Amino acid sequence: MLDGTTSFTTIESIKITKARKNYFYVSANHIGTYGVNSYRGYNLALVISIEESWVMENIKEYSILNRSLNEMLENTGQFSVMPHCKMDEDVYNWLGQLLIIKSGKPKILKKMLEGFVSRGLEYYEDLLTLKNYLIYIQ
Repeated sequence: MLDGTTSFTTIESIKITKARKNYFYVSANHIGTYGVNSYRGYNLALVISIEESWVMENIKEYSILNRSLNEMLENTGQFSVMPHCKMDEDVYNWLGQLLIIKSGKPKILKKMLEGFVSRGLEYYEDLLTLKNYLIYIQ
């Protein structure tokens, strides 16, 4: 979440998670209807949906992510949310570089996104290693 706060719930109003400014996380959900509540004020989020085969190929070297994402994919519950991790200045710089690319350059944007997602996976693995890791599955 780049700015603001947004909550996510199931259609039955069961809390999934609350995205807060300066934090990011990995989540997965099954097809369904979900509730989204953005709080008053300015809210800006970046959601990156990643193809499962790409993720599984690119997380092999990250033990926590590898184990966690495999658990998420095997989960039969409605959703899974990994811990929220605080973004640092490097992450903001990566995201800022995406704004430089013009919309007429999709191949360049795709390669940049792949690079940033790869860097983000490494960053996330390091943060998860430093804190107590829990995965919330419903």
